[in-house]
Formats: sequence, structure tokens, C-alpha cells
Amino acid sequence: MPVSAKPKAPVRMTNAPTASRPGRRPAVLLVVAVALSWLLTLAAYFAHAAVILPFVFLFGVVSLLRCGTTLMDRLVPALVVIFGAVCIGGLVFSVWPWGLHPVAVGGVGLSLLCAVAVLTGRRPEMPAFGTTSDLFLAGFTTIAALAVVEPFVGRDATGRLSLLVVAEDLARHFALYDSIREVGGYTFLHHSELGVMLPDELTAYPQGSHLAMGLFDNFLRSGTGMGSAQSGFDHFVVYYIATFVFMIFAVLWSIRWIAGPRLSVWRYLAVGSGVAAYLYFGDGTAMFVRGFSSEFIGLGLLAITGAITARPFPRLREQVCMLSALVISVSFVYYLLLPLAGVMVLIWLVLHREELRKQWLWTAIATVFTFALSLVVPLANWKYTSDAETLNSGGGISPVNRHLLTLLLFVVGFAFANRAAWRDPVRRVAGLWTVAAAAAVVLMFLYQTAMVGETSYYYEKLLHQLIVVALIALGGTTLVAPAPSEPVEGAPVRVPHAVTPISAVVLSLALVAGIAANANPDREVWRKPSRDLSWGVAFFARRFEELKLAKAVTATMRAKPADDRVNFLQFKDNWQANYFSTLWVDALSRNLGLAWPKKPPYGSHNQESPKELTARILKYKDVPIRVITNDPETLNTVQRLRTERPELRLEVLFTNPSLCVYDLRPQPVLPPGAKPAPIPTIPYPQNGCKSPAKGAKK
Repeated sequence: MPVSAKPKAPVRMTNAPTASRPGRRPAVLLVVAVALSWLLTLAAYFAHAAVILPFVFLFGVVSLLRCGTTLMDRLVPALVVIFGAVCIGGLVFSVWPWGLHPVAVGGVGLSLLCAVAVLTGRRPEMPAFGTTSDLFLAGFTTIAALAVVEPFVGRDATGRLSLLVVAEDLARHFALYDSIREVGGYTFLHHSELGVMLPDELTAYPQGSHLAMGLFDNFLRSGTGMGSAQSGFDHFVVYYIATFVFMIFAVLWSIRWIAGPRLSVWRYLAVGSGVAAYLYFGDGTAMFVRGFSSEFIGLGLLAITGAITARPFPRLREQVCMLSALVISVSFVYYLLLPLAGVMVLIWLVLHREELRKQWLWTAIATVFTFALSLVVPLANWKYTSDAETLNSGGGISPVNRHLLTLLLFVVGFAFANRAAWRDPVRRVAGLWTVAAAAAVVLMFLYQTAMVGETSYYYEKLLHQLIVVALIALGGTTLVAPAPSEPVEGAPVRVPHAVTPISAVVLSLALVAGIAANANPDREVWRKPSRDLSWGVAFFARRFEELKLAKAVTATMRAKPADDRVNFLQFKDNWQANYFSTLWVDALSRNLGLAWPKKPPYGSHNQESPKELTARILKYKDVPIRVITNDPETLNTVQRLRTERPELRLEVLFTNPSLCVYDLRPQPVLPPGAKPAPIPTIPYPQNGCKSPAKGAKK
């Protein structure tokens, strides 16, 4: 593959105008284009096909950009532009009277796109379809997507929920996404309207990805109607899977972009398959079962930021716009990653100060704009995260596999442990990214161990950041992108192709098999995959499903007469059902803000007794409460309370403990002085159990 003899810079950025101005009647063209945009939007809306509009917009952005020579390399910056525009536009959508209505957003979006095309003189121009490495990139992403989707295929609502029911973060993400659709914009701009749906501390959580999902869902539904909570959750699961797949795609694309023309097709086959396997079989799926939707989007955006700071786009203004969109998007989605992204973009500005000086006004405006907007979400959330102790707080997270990460860092570190690597501008920036990400981990380690004596939640989060940065840095190593051979006069300079098709296939299979067999947790973790399986293998085999907990949720949602009160699930000797199932019932009842502050205790050592349940009910006596249980003692306790304290507005749903299916039924209030009737034992097979031994174990 011919390349330049001495690649001192990956590209030569130009300050030349990106397009000539339209010479004749631009105003007429603009009016016609805007009119057609609104006609298309209205036609799609009334045909209940508004879902086509985001894809029309994507096609338009791809056709107007000029960075990237293939469809895949144009698609990534187009997605960046659109996502950044959605995050920024959400501030407008949140305050104008139409909210996230697809007609308003679609019409304005397409009109602005047409205005950009007319005013800049750019005409639609599609890039080449792609190369073999583009096909490999699409193939890796598709295989990863199919592996994530397969456990959900053919499952009913209970089965789908069973795979995610203990992902407590995901329940909160769903409630935030659902709330955004309800109020038509960012929840931190509608704080007073969400007392029931969303807890106060979640209203200012970084929510760029939630708004993007909610906006797309409105296009999919061709309207702003909420629909049932179950249909909303079904859609949300698809979007959640897409966030994981996006992270994998972004990392794979970033490796290829950093490597540039020095990366042969067959090297990419080996490297790409290994990286996809690392993310799916290892810590990526460990994050997925925990419900880290925002982090997936943030890490994907961070990977793209690393790629285009290492090997910038040729056109200076497009490069500056992309970096601006990326920094703002990271801030709106998951601003824990913002310090690293911001520092590395500043380093890029310093390294390219000569080119930027020629466009100083454009650069200054973009810098001020980016800085101001990147502060919006951190400042909105300042009330809840300004305490320094927030960095030491715990949370549900699975420790990163240290053995795999150490091996990855050894490979990357060894590749950068020579002066030649640091003389190359692309490799130098990739190396700086790795050093900066590792430094962030070290600082967090020192801080947490000094303050609390151990590492916790956010330390693991920074390890996730380090994994992604180290993976994309592979693209800057000679292992992946070897240096060209010395030039010979009269002959083209070529990159050595040491990897043949056969050896690439063999190496790919070996990497995938090796990672799949060794990506199991290497330290204590809750819900560890059984039989020392890797995270990905265990998830694919449905080893993480919790059918009992999911059945408790669906049975409660089916049995409760209305969403008019706080629900307390109180199943005997099952703290997980009491905690996680209550959380999901609250989220699906769209009253998480009202109900979750009254949540049950967490952990097997905190199984709540009837006496403790009574204390919790009396503590929140001002709200109507519904108790759902299969425990006769709990039933008797609640029934006694209902008789003695009728002002409590208590309801109770009870299912016989000898049943192997939940048959929750409302229980009438006992008359004063009446004793509760004994609970009958339902024999096999009338109890719905698969065998006599199953009865009374529920």
C-alpha cells in the first residue's frame, strides 16, 4: 500500500474555503429547500412514518461533509455532528412550546441543514462505498450486536426484563428517559414537573443520551404520546443495546482511523477481532449487565475524540467543529470523561497553533462556545456532586479484569517505549492519550486509598476509560500500523505486510478463543459468571437471567389496580425481589420520584422483618402504600395495621406461598376483632409447580 516516505503528519490541514458561495439566487434556493423540508416532515408525520426523518437528516449530513473518503469514515463524523446538535438543541427543545414533537424538531432540523447547504454552496456529494476494512468494521460490529441481542430474541416481557432486572442503574436510566419524553426536554429545566416520576437527585444527571433516545422514540412513534410503560421499556432495551454496540463500533473505527493507510486489511482483521472480543467477552458485558448506558455513549465519543486528535481531518474548520461537538457531547452525556477529553483537545490546540492562528477568529468563537456549553450540565448537577466525598462513594459495579488490562497496557507500553514512536505525530498523540488516562487512574487510586483506605466505584470507572484509550492507542503502534520501509529511488514506498490472509484468520480465531476463555472476573464480584465463564459467554448463555425477580415485577404490574400509590414488595427471605423488583415496579409505574425514597433496604444482611416493615410504613404514613407479599406473617402484620390504623390508606396484594406462580390478589380489610384465616397449602399439581418438591419453596 503506497504511502509517503516520511509521514511527519497524518494530514495537512488546510485553511482554504470549504466551498464556493452560491452565485445566483441563494434566497430562492433557500426558500424552496425549506418549503420542501417542511412538506417532507408533514407528509412523513401524517403517514405515521416520521421515523424516516432522522435517517434523511443523517443522509443529508453525510452528503454535505467532506471529511473521510469512504462511507464509514463519513458516517462517524456525521453521527458526531448530529449528536452534538441534539445535545445543544435540547436546550431549545426544552423551552419552546413544542417540546420533542417530531414535526417541530424534524422541520427545523431539515431547514437548518438546507440553510447550511445553500449558504455554504455545498451540494450533496456521497463518498465511496467503502473498502475491505470497512466491511470488516461493519462485520465486527454486526457480530457483536447479534451476540448482545440473541439472549433477548424470542423472550416475552418477563424474559427480557429477567436479563436486566438487577441492573439498578438501568431502571433509573429508564425513568430518566421516560421523564424526558413526558416533559419534552431536559429534566433539569423542568424540575418542578417531575416530583412523582423522578427522584430529585436524578433531574440534573447528565442526560444527552437519554434525550437523544427520547427524541428518536418520538420519531418512531410519530408523536409525543407516552404509550404504556411496558412499550416504553421495550423500546428502551433496544436503545440500550445500541449504546453498547456504538461503543464497540467507535473503538474499532478509532483504531483504524489512527492507524491510517499504514494498517493493512489483514492486520485489521486480526486486531479488530481481538478488540471486539475484549469488549464483548470481557469488561464491556460486565458493564452491560450493570446498566451503564450513558457511559457506553461517553466512552464511544471519547474514542472518536482520541482518533481525530491523533489524526485530524484535512479541513481545519471541520476539525474544529468536530472537536467542539465531541467535547460538548461528552459533557452532556457523561462528564466524568470530560477532564481527559478537554485536556487532550487543549493539547491538540497547542500542537496545531500555527494553523489555528490563521483562523484565529473562528477558533476563538468555537473555543468560547464549547467552553460555555460544556459547563451547562456540570453546573446543573453541581448541587448533587460538588461534595468531594462523591468521588469516594460506592455503587454497583464489577471490578475490571486486572490481568487482561495489564496485558493490554504491557503491549501498548512496549510499543511506545522507543524514541521513534514519539517522533511520529500520530503515535505521539496516541501515546499522550494513554499516559494521561493512566495518570487519571493513578491519581484516583492515591486519593481514594488516602481518604477511605480502598478503591471504589469511580476508580473502576476510570479503569473503563483507560481500557478504551489503550485499545484505540493500539492503532498508533507499529504492531498494528508498521512504519514504512526505507525509500528506494525510483520505487514506491510500501508498508510491510507481514500478516498474510491465512495467518490473519488463524490469529483472529486464536485471539477470540483466548479472550473468550480468559475474560472471566479475576477478583470477587457480585453475580460472578458461573463455572468461571467469561462475561460475554455467560450472558450469551443466559446465565444472568433472574426470572423469579422479573416475574415478581410483571405479576405486580398486572395485579395492581392503579398507579395510585407507593408499592412495597415484601417477599419472604428474598431481599433481591424486595429491592430490585420494587425499583422496577416504581420505574414502570412512573412514580419513582415519589416511591423510591421509601425504598427497602439493600443486601442479604438487611432482609426486612415484618416489624421493620411496619416501622417503614408508619414513617411514610402520609402517602398511600400498597404491600405486595407472599409471606403470611407480613400479610397478618399489614392486615392488623389496616384494622387499627384505617387512616394509613394501606392496600395489600397476597399470593399463596405454596404456588409456583405469582397469583397476587387484593385482600379485604378485616373487621375489628376478626382473626386472619389460615393460609391453605395448595397441593401439587394444582399449585403450578413442575414437581412436588418445588412446592412451598418460592
